[in-house]
Amino acid sequence: NMGPAYELLVSIYLATNKLPEAARELETVIAKNPKADRALMSLALIEEKQNDFPKARDAYEKVLQLNTALVPALNNLAYLYGDPRHQLASARELARQAATDAPAKACSRPRGTVDPAYPGPLRFLGGLYRHHTGEWTLAQSTFERLLAIQPDPISRAVALHGIGKMTIHMGDSAKGLALFEQ
Repeated sequence: NMGPAYELLVSIYLATNKLPEAARELETVIAKNPKADRALMSLALIEEKQNDFPKARDAYEKVLQLNTALVPALNNLAYLYGDPRHQLASARELARQAATDAPAKACSRPRGTVDPAYPGPLRFLGGLYRHHTGEWTLAQSTFERLLAIQPDPISRAVALHGIGKMTIHMGDSAKGLALFEQ
Protein backbone atom coordinates (compact mmCIF):
# COMPACT_ATOMS: atom_id res chain seq x y z
CA ASN A 1 0.00 0.00 0.00
CA MET A 2 3.06 2.28 -0.01
CA GLY A 3 4.19 1.78 -3.57
CA PRO A 4 7.53 0.29 -4.60
CA ALA A 5 9.40 3.60 -4.77
CA TYR A 6 8.49 4.58 -1.20
CA GLU A 7 9.17 1.06 0.07
CA LEU A 8 12.64 1.14 -1.48
CA LEU A 9 13.41 4.62 -0.17
CA VAL A 10 12.19 3.78 3.34
CA SER A 11 14.15 0.52 3.36
CA ILE A 12 17.33 2.40 2.34
CA TYR A 13 16.80 4.92 5.13
CA LEU A 14 16.21 2.11 7.63
CA ALA A 15 19.27 0.17 6.45
CA THR A 16 21.43 3.26 6.92
CA ASN A 17 19.81 4.05 10.29
CA LYS A 18 18.32 7.32 9.03
CA LEU A 19 15.18 6.99 11.11
CA PRO A 20 13.96 10.61 10.92
CA GLU A 21 14.18 10.49 7.12
CA ALA A 22 12.32 7.16 7.00
CA ALA A 23 9.64 8.58 9.30
CA ARG A 24 9.26 11.66 7.10
CA GLU A 25 8.73 9.50 3.98
CA LEU A 26 6.22 7.32 5.79
CA GLU A 27 4.34 10.42 6.95
CA THR A 28 4.16 11.51 3.31
CA VAL A 29 2.66 8.15 2.34
CA ILE A 30 0.16 8.33 5.21
CA ALA A 31 -0.83 11.91 4.29
CA LYS A 32 -1.67 10.66 0.78
CA ASN A 33 -3.37 7.48 2.04
CA PRO A 34 -4.48 7.53 5.69
CA LYS A 35 -5.46 3.84 5.37
CA ALA A 36 -1.89 2.74 4.58
CA ASP A 37 -1.69 0.33 7.51
CA ARG A 38 1.79 -0.99 6.63
CA ALA A 39 3.15 2.54 6.51
CA LEU A 40 1.48 3.33 9.86
CA MET A 41 2.92 0.17 11.40
CA SER A 42 6.39 1.01 10.11
CA LEU A 43 6.07 4.56 11.41
CA ALA A 44 4.98 3.27 14.84
CA LEU A 45 8.03 0.99 15.00
CA ILE A 46 10.34 3.84 14.02
CA GLU A 47 8.80 6.22 16.58
CA GLU A 48 9.19 3.55 19.25
CA LYS A 49 12.82 2.99 18.27
CA GLN A 50 13.40 6.75 18.58
CA ASN A 51 11.81 6.66 22.07
CA ASP A 52 8.95 8.90 20.99
CA PHE A 53 6.36 6.77 22.75
CA PRO A 54 3.38 9.13 22.41
CA LYS A 55 3.80 9.22 18.62
CA ALA A 56 4.33 5.44 18.52
CA ARG A 57 1.18 4.94 20.60
CA ASP A 58 -0.83 7.18 18.26
CA ALA A 59 0.40 5.32 15.19
CA TYR A 60 -0.36 1.89 16.70
CA GLU A 61 -3.85 3.10 17.62
CA LYS A 62 -4.43 4.23 14.03
CA VAL A 63 -3.19 0.87 12.72
CA LEU A 64 -5.65 -0.93 14.99
CA GLN A 65 -8.50 1.26 13.79
CA LEU A 66 -7.76 -0.14 10.33
CA ASN A 67 -6.96 -3.74 11.31
CA THR A 68 -8.05 -4.94 14.75
CA ALA A 69 -6.41 -8.34 14.24
CA LEU A 70 -2.85 -7.12 13.65
CA VAL A 71 -1.04 -8.95 16.45
CA PRO A 72 2.25 -6.98 16.41
CA ALA A 73 0.35 -3.69 16.74
CA LEU A 74 -1.82 -5.08 19.57
CA ASN A 75 1.20 -6.47 21.38
CA ASN A 76 3.38 -3.39 20.96
CA LEU A 77 0.60 -1.03 22.04
CA ALA A 78 -0.10 -3.22 25.07
CA TYR A 79 3.59 -2.99 25.96
CA LEU A 80 3.54 0.81 25.64
CA TYR A 81 0.41 1.05 27.79
CA GLY A 82 1.78 -1.35 30.39
CA ASP A 83 5.34 -0.09 30.68
CA PRO A 84 4.77 3.21 32.49
CA ARG A 85 1.89 1.54 34.36
CA HIS A 86 -0.54 4.33 33.70
CA GLN A 87 -2.92 2.43 31.42
CA LEU A 88 -2.75 -1.11 32.80
CA ALA A 89 -6.40 -1.91 32.06
CA SER A 90 -5.87 -1.04 28.38
CA ALA A 91 -2.57 -2.91 28.31
CA ARG A 92 -4.23 -5.98 29.80
CA GLU A 93 -7.06 -6.00 27.25
CA LEU A 94 -4.77 -5.42 24.26
CA ALA A 95 -2.37 -8.13 25.42
CA ARG A 96 -5.28 -10.54 25.87
CA GLN A 97 -6.51 -9.75 22.35
CA ALA A 98 -3.01 -10.14 20.92
CA ALA A 99 -2.59 -13.48 22.67
CA THR A 100 -5.90 -15.06 21.73
CA ASP A 101 -8.62 -13.25 19.80
CA ALA A 102 -6.64 -11.51 17.05
CA PRO A 103 -4.53 -14.51 15.94
CA ALA A 104 -7.66 -16.66 15.86
CA LYS A 105 -9.51 -14.06 13.78
CA ALA A 106 -6.56 -13.65 11.40
CA CYS A 107 -6.20 -17.35 10.60
CA SER A 108 -9.71 -18.71 11.21
CA ARG A 109 -8.80 -20.62 14.38
CA PRO A 110 -11.35 -21.00 17.17
CA ARG A 111 -11.61 -17.90 19.35
CA GLY A 112 -9.44 -18.12 22.47
CA THR A 113 -6.77 -20.36 20.94
CA VAL A 114 -3.12 -19.36 20.78
CA ASP A 115 -0.88 -19.24 17.73
CA PRO A 116 2.09 -21.49 18.58
CA ALA A 117 4.15 -19.74 15.92
CA TYR A 118 3.82 -16.42 17.74
CA PRO A 119 3.87 -16.91 21.53
CA GLY A 120 5.16 -13.40 22.32
CA PRO A 121 1.79 -11.88 23.23
CA LEU A 122 0.97 -14.74 25.59
CA ARG A 123 4.41 -14.41 27.18
CA PHE A 124 3.85 -10.66 27.60
CA LEU A 125 0.36 -11.21 29.06
CA GLY A 126 1.73 -13.62 31.68
CA GLY A 127 4.41 -11.10 32.62
CA LEU A 128 1.86 -8.30 32.79
CA TYR A 129 -0.28 -10.32 35.20
CA ARG A 130 2.74 -11.30 37.29
CA HIS A 131 4.69 -8.03 37.44
CA HIS A 132 2.21 -5.22 36.91
CA THR A 133 -1.26 -6.25 38.06
CA GLY A 134 -0.27 -8.85 40.66
CA GLU A 135 -2.81 -11.35 39.35
CA TRP A 136 -0.70 -14.40 40.04
CA THR A 137 -3.47 -16.92 39.41
CA LEU A 138 -3.96 -15.49 35.92
CA ALA A 139 -0.19 -15.31 35.43
CA GLN A 140 0.16 -18.98 36.37
CA SER A 141 -2.63 -20.13 34.05
CA THR A 142 -1.26 -17.94 31.23
CA PHE A 143 2.25 -19.35 31.63
CA GLU A 144 0.80 -22.88 31.74
CA ARG A 145 -1.09 -22.20 28.48
CA LEU A 146 2.17 -20.96 27.01
CA LEU A 147 3.98 -24.14 28.03
CA ALA A 148 1.14 -26.27 26.63
CA ILE A 149 1.72 -24.97 23.09
CA GLN A 150 5.38 -26.03 23.24
CA PRO A 151 6.78 -22.56 22.54
CA ASP A 152 10.23 -21.47 21.46
CA PRO A 153 13.04 -21.84 24.07
CA ILE A 154 12.88 -18.20 25.20
CA SER A 155 9.12 -18.29 25.79
CA ARG A 156 9.48 -21.61 27.59
CA ALA A 157 12.22 -20.17 29.84
CA VAL A 158 10.12 -17.06 30.60
CA ALA A 159 7.11 -19.19 31.53
CA LEU A 160 9.12 -21.56 33.73
CA HIS A 161 10.90 -18.64 35.38
CA GLY A 162 7.60 -16.87 36.07
CA ILE A 163 5.97 -19.95 37.56
CA GLY A 164 9.16 -20.72 39.50
CA LYS A 165 9.37 -17.23 41.02
CA MET A 166 5.72 -17.29 42.05
CA THR A 167 6.15 -20.76 43.53
CA ILE A 168 9.11 -19.57 45.61
CA HIS A 169 7.17 -16.52 46.80
CA MET A 170 4.34 -18.83 47.87
CA GLY A 171 6.79 -20.74 50.06
CA ASP A 172 7.83 -23.77 47.99
CA SER A 173 11.48 -22.96 47.26
CA ALA A 174 12.46 -26.48 46.22
CA LYS A 175 9.71 -26.73 43.61
CA GLY A 176 10.40 -23.19 42.36
CA LEU A 177 14.12 -23.85 41.97
CA ALA A 178 13.36 -27.13 40.19
CA LEU A 179 11.33 -25.16 37.63
CA PHE A 180 14.33 -22.89 37.01
CA GLU A 181 16.43 -25.93 36.14
CA GLN A 182 14.04 -27.31 33.51
